[in-house]
Amino acid sequence: MTARPFALAALLAATLAAPAGADRLVFLNGDRIPGSLEGLEAGAQLLWQLPGQGSALRLPLASIHKLQFTATDDPTAADHDLAVDLTNGDAVHGRLLELTPEAIEMESAAFGKLRVPRPMINGLNVTEGGYCLLANPGKGQDWSAERRGSWRVENGQMVARDQGWICRALLPADKPAPERIRIDFDCTTEESGAGITLHFFCADEKNPTGDTNYTVQISGSYVFARKSVTTKEGGNGLFGVKRINRQNEQLGEPQRIERSLGPGGTKVTLLADARAGLIILKLNGAKVKQWVDPRGLGGKHGSAIGFTNNGQGTTTIRNLSVLVWSGLVEDAVPSPASRKDQVFLRNDDSFEGRVVSLADHALTLQADHFGPIVVPTDRILRVQLGSDSTDQARRMAGDVRAAFRSGGQLTLQMRSLDKEGLSGFSENSGDARLALKSLREIEFNLYAEKYPSPEVVTTGGLEALLEGGW
Repeated sequence: MTARPFALAALLAATLAAPAGADRLVFLNGDRIPGSLEGLEAGAQLLWQLPGQGSALRLPLASIHKLQFTATDDPTAADHDLAVDLTNGDAVHGRLLELTPEAIEMESAAFGKLRVPRPMINGLNVTEGGYCLLANPGKGQDWSAERRGSWRVENGQMVARDQGWICRALLPADKPAPERIRIDFDCTTEESGAGITLHFFCADEKNPTGDTNYTVQISGSYVFARKSVTTKEGGNGLFGVKRINRQNEQLGEPQRIERSLGPGGTKVTLLADARAGLIILKLNGAKVKQWVDPRGLGGKHGSAIGFTNNGQGTTTIRNLSVLVWSGLVEDAVPSPASRKDQVFLRNDDSFEGRVVSLADHALTLQADHFGPIVVPTDRILRVQLGSDSTDQARRMAGDVRAAFRSGGQLTLQMRSLDKEGLSGFSENSGDARLALKSLREIEFNLYAEKYPSPEVVTTGGLEALLEGGW
């Protein structure tokens, strides 16, 4: 009778005394405990080591929502020249080995070699040759900050410990700014409902709010979009100083969202077209709002992007990437009548036909009305693959979803899990072994009902899990 209070007290003490870099286990009921993974035991028991404790806890997998890893860099990361979107919502980044009419074969230090059948592929991004504008945040000196020390940029992540903005240009001033961009990142905030603002198409690379720009703000349970256009006119002012006119406009009404930013992390995707004035915001892969500005930015936009931390607590941005966007709305499903391969080029041209191969920095397409053509990959924005028999991986018992630090995720039927890696099977990729050091998190019980994570660590739901052995 006295062991249970002692166990809970020890658990709470270990939780409160956990080092900042400890990994975290999140349960389906919202409870969270720090520690480190020891492995997987027969009978679907996860072995979890609490900080400063003796034997590992044995916890049933049926109670676990996700395992989050706190390392800030990915030792397996390497240059990726391909991002493959799968029909089940997964995405895999790696180096292209071969593309044939039957499959794509790719390679990465995170997962070795994978061969994905073409019916499982929704589309692919070629990220070499200038397509990828920003593959990672870079270094602190690449960014301008509103206040010294408010943001820290290192080890592939951006951390804000105070309110204020940070910004940088994507291209040199003598290069034309892209008209369409896609921004992806994972955002974690210290407190639920915290706010962050995205600045994009900014004409001033030293101050995202100082000139023409678009902004999208995620604040509490709402999202907003605003437009700012600056014009300079010659006037009769003293010494011929030009008059500066600035117009600010809110785009549409605020949109309520079901889940705000918080400690559990949120995947943010922004698609934007400066000429058409189209802005699409996705959170965790789901489209939450679309804005249309009929006038666009009128060619006055720049290439700079920025972020403003609006909350009091710490905000962390990981897996940041900025791509030139083809303008294709990804959640629009191609009709059966248009199942041809489509190749979108950087100059807004496009071809339809059948992709024959992609190798040696060139794509070969059997184009409709043209016959075979060869296109250098540095001219390609995106390849949208059609298929006569589109297929999707089936849900299977024991499925887990592994998210990579370098971007993308893969769903596998788990077979083993240890300190080195996760092994499993998928109809997308066959047998696969994922290096644990390349993973940001593993989500379990994908098809079980989950509850929102609380703002603080609780122990109320853990009593039934602490059945000795630690």
